[in-house]
Amino acid sequence: AEFAIPPGGHGNDVAYYYPTNGPPLFNNADFIKAFSHSFLDYAVSLNPNIKSAPTLTPNWRLWSGKTEMLFNKTAGGLPEIHEITTSNALLERC
Repeated sequence: AEFAIPPGGHGNDVAYYYPTNGPPLFNNADFIKAFSHSFLDYAVSLNPNIKSAPTLTPNWRLWSGKTEMLFNKTAGGLPEIHEITTSNALLERC
């Protein structure tokens, strides 16, 4: 998954996993639920598509080395969650 809520720095996603520690920068309940549940659902079932509760996150293809889920917001302040192609530069680096 790619966490892209500006500024998108390392560790900025922690507030979305643990929202009870204080409001995250993008304090949108639907986004927070979709982001945190995606990882929770994967941890519970090893498949992010087996959802513990309905969220905005669309079906997520299991990792094939080419795609990942983008978690971002639009310029209008709405959640933006969809599959993207992982950059080759990132794949080579990691």
